[in-house]
Amino acid sequence: MFVTPEYNHGVPGGFKNAVDSIGPEWAGKAVGCVAYGADGGVRAVEQWRVIMANLHAHVVRAQVSLSLFTEFGEDGFRPQERRAEELKSILGQVVELAGKLRG
Repeated sequence: MFVTPEYNHGVPGGFKNAVDSIGPEWAGKAVGCVAYGADGGVRAVEQWRVIMANLHAHVVRAQVSLSLFTEFGEDGFRPQERRAEELKSILGQVVELAGKLRG
């Protein structure tokens, strides 16, 4: 499961470097993405899908997109109520896909 910010309309450089440094380890793995940013981190997830495909990993369809404007503030992290069900869905997809990939 990736929890990624969106940096400058894309993936953060440090996170990308960390993923690349163990690139072969991702082959055949199931991945889910939780993102945050001004627009929910959706552009970072779009890029992660392509990056992970290049590393032969499999990103599930569901994603969780958190808004910096409505879910983070001076009080800390305050996710919308629907996020719990979204997280349950994405985790279920990752577990299901991982089982299929194991054969």
